[in-house]
Amino acid sequence: LYFRRANEKALERFNQAIKAGDSQANTNRGKGFTLFRLGKYKDSLPLLQAAAKLEPKKLLPIDEIIPILGTKQSWTLRYSAQSTLGWVYYRLEQTSKAVKQFKSVLRDNPLWIDALTGLGYAYVASEKKQEAKDLFKKALVLSPYYPDARRGMLLAQTNRAIVKDGWAAYYKGKYEEALSLFEGKVEAAKAQGNGAALDGRGWALLALDRPKEARAAFKEAIALDKEFFYSKSGLIASGRALMTSYNRAWSLIRLGRYEEATENLTRAEVSSDLKWLIDDAMAWISYYRGEHDAAAEAFNRIVAENKNAYSSMTGLGLIALEKGDYKKAAGHLSDSFTLSPYQALNTYVSSAKRFVDAGQFNEAKEILKKGEVVYPYSADIQFMYAQAAFGTKDDETAAQKLNAAAKLAPAYINAAFDEIKVEAGLKKDGLLSLGWGLYYA
Repeated sequence: LYFRRANEKALERFNQAIKAGDSQANTNRGKGFTLFRLGKYKDSLPLLQAAAKLEPKKLLPIDEIIPILGTKQSWTLRYSAQSTLGWVYYRLEQTSKAVKQFKSVLRDNPLWIDALTGLGYAYVASEKKQEAKDLFKKALVLSPYYPDARRGMLLAQTNRAIVKDGWAAYYKGKYEEALSLFEGKVEAAKAQGNGAALDGRGWALLALDRPKEARAAFKEAIALDKEFFYSKSGLIASGRALMTSYNRAWSLIRLGRYEEATENLTRAEVSSDLKWLIDDAMAWISYYRGEHDAAAEAFNRIVAENKNAYSSMTGLGLIALEKGDYKKAAGHLSDSFTLSPYQALNTYVSSAKRFVDAGQFNEAKEILKKGEVVYPYSADIQFMYAQAAFGTKDDETAAQKLNAAAKLAPAYINAAFDEIKVEAGLKKDGLLSLGWGLYYA
């Protein structure tokens, strides 16, 4: 009921469970989340404060994938009692407490978008608009469609007041009306050197599935104001939306249908700033065909021309691994994960495994440190980290990571648990997790 947003009914069920004697922390946390959604912030406060003390050891964060109305896009919202507590303080106008709470979350999870955005709103309330803009920018780099960050940037950028009616229609899902309102303000905004109306026009066009026109609007907005980050984010979003042949090509590459993939890449229409993605995909085809020298030459050329070509850096790292040049491999992969942390989980795990298999445990740990920031609740990363730590004779860390993996996925980790030969006393928590996990499986 909660995930269906049937909040009143969810609250009723949580209350019934508690009245029936359910004293589990997650039940009380669920009630706290529901009360927050219903705007009952004071009632949610003690429940979320209590739950926050149990995270993340006893209570894991929540992930929701939410469709964006009127578009083909979605956004992933990760939150916890700790991050939601920050929002409660913000809603209760306890701004200093909100700032402190969000900073506490970000100290351990610097890429947590919900907390980045929440801290931005708290800064807006404190009239620290530049600091707020910097946080919203960071959030929008990680997720160009993130609605709370986009609304927050609107609050922080006072030069958007001229198009407030357009955005009001946009957020109601009335995209045709929003487009008309934005277009009605284009000339007046241009006269002020303000790209806000063109920017709004771009987002409305994108919502109406007209990405080519949207991209042109974003470019025009940036021409007026080179620092208009909102439109820079729009360029990324519209560019991706346009690349249907590119996306189809990658589906074919994964199936090993390289000739068909090449045909799709050849006819893909992309702007000059995204052309490197086409060259990169062609280089990956060479890599998967075993033509590693040709692939390396192409990847090197792409990286030399585009300092943000993270995918090509990954390719260079994997080729260096094939050749046994572990130092170079670690350097390329580290650069790639730094530029684009939200790569697929398997990219981290498979790279680290190759280092572990080669006995290069310290290099594996460096990759996994980056991976667990983005995927803190991945049993694969925790188990692989345990292997790497055991390889460096750091039994204490190995046991800590092994126990974490067992708690996250007991049935999955059970078969491999005994491969890491640390003393039984260090892994007793993991054994307990396996016992209960298999009992309930």
